[in-house]
Amino acid sequence: MPDNWEEIIERLARPRPLSPKLSDGDFRQFKRADTLASKEKPVTTLVVPLLDGNIICHYGARPEQLSHQIREELSHYIIPSTQDDLLMPNFFLEAKGPDELHVVATRQACYDGALGARGMHFLQSYQQEGPTYDNNTYTLTSIYHGGALKIYATHVTTSEGPDSRPEYITTQVNTWGMTGNPETFRQGISAYRNARDWAKEKRDEFIRAANERLSEAHSQHSSITQHQSASDLTPNLDDSDASTESDEYQDAQQWKFAALIEHGEEEPQGKTKKPRIHASESPLMQLVTWPATQLVIGLPNRAFLSVSTNLLQIALEV
Repeated sequence: MPDNWEEIIERLARPRPLSPKLSDGDFRQFKRADTLASKEKPVTTLVVPLLDGNIICHYGARPEQLSHQIREELSHYIIPSTQDDLLMPNFFLEAKGPDELHVVATRQACYDGALGARGMHFLQSYQQEGPTYDNNTYTLTSIYHGGALKIYATHVTTSEGPDSRPEYITTQVNTWGMTGNPETFRQGISAYRNARDWAKEKRDEFIRAANERLSEAHSQHSSITQHQSASDLTPNLDDSDASTESDEYQDAQQWKFAALIEHGEEEPQGKTKKPRIHASESPLMQLVTWPATQLVIGLPNRAFLSVSTNLLQIALEV
């Protein structure tokens, strides 16, 4: 469980000034939309706008918020889709109709959470002495399925043992029955929108901190260069002090997601082309002979990742 668990619980339960206040009529409209939506697309077009206020299923930052240099150096981790206009998504919604499997939405939410937490982790560690592991969560995911809203928190930690590697752990925060009665309907919408706002605050906080660290690094470099010039020393313009990642600090996803990176694999540098991930690019590859509900999912690139919970285990290639 993340160390900032109580902060999340408190924030999601915080009263929200809904304007205008959600009425019993709004509840009936929501319930009617849920009844009519049997598949993912009608749920997205009929139900999600009433829940979110928009037809948006993931939230991130605008590119101009983050320094261009940081975007280039961390693009493999902070732009996990073909949408170049979306950075650092750390709030997600997976919506399914009652005719669709809940376990599919759960796996997708775990995957979303791992991608979001990985991006936040890399940005938090940017221009630091090493990877930052504070056991806090900064990424939230949600599922809407069959009238129920579930919210999850994903945080990064390290595995035990000599081959310590990043693990991404997803934990359910709470569940709301959105079609049960007007009160739980209001509580669910309030919690969802509070979670969305909290995730944006954390995302903006990380972006500001990374921009400031880069600015300080440039100032220090400039000061050193000026001092060397004043001393008639030949400036060393080697830019090898740019942010790089160790073998320990590689791609990972979990629920628990434990990364098994190929030895000798190099991290992307500079403008190395990064894989772009569509939701449709997560094909089922094969069933494996581990306990009960297990599967293997293939995605572009070479790193091999495993995902596990008490109920399921997923292996991912990213």
